[in-house]
Amino acid sequence: MERPKIIGEALDAICDHVEKLERERNEWKANHDNQVELKRAIACRPDMAERAPMVEKLMSERNRAKSWSVLQHNRILDLEGIIRETILSNLHLADGDNCTLKLLKYAISFELPPENVQVDLPPKKGVDSTSDVIGG
Repeated sequence: MERPKIIGEALDAICDHVEKLERERNEWKANHDNQVELKRAIACRPDMAERAPMVEKLMSERNRAKSWSVLQHNRILDLEGIIRETILSNLHLADGDNCTLKLLKYAISFELPPENVQVDLPPKKGVDSTSDVIGG
């Protein structure tokens, strides 16, 4: 009975490879069609040939900026999560006038969760519990 399982796995691998090749073909075809259209446009308007490299450079810069922006946004979300976790694990500390936690709360517009809400906290030293109830 092992033979059908092996054949099924091989068939799945072949289907995955065929799908990958079809995607690559479609991508190549779309790129080819775009190049053909660009050459037609340049043939009609020779001045566009001079602009094409500049447009390509601008599009490349825009794409890099978008990628960088997404990376920075994700980094900010990660940092906010770490700050929120730090605040929650240190709620027992008082907020003085010159308190780092107070500044962090302000920086991320931190608000306490409603009372008696289960909040997962990082483990405390010497304590096995990984969650606390706020306001309870």
